[in-house]
Amino acid sequence: MDPAEDLIFVGMIQERGSARHPNVRSISHRLTYQAIIEPLAEMENNQ
Repeated sequence: MDPAEDLIFVGMIQERGSARHPNVRSISHRLTYQAIIEPLAEMENNQ
């Protein structure tokens, strides 16, 4: 939850007994904020 960006993320993960699963929590956190930061940086560069 990020009130500054008016953003809420709900993720549901089902792990099925595999010991080799990706760290989905870390990946989703990184991708969510990357989706916010990259467009903002592009907008700032175009001004």
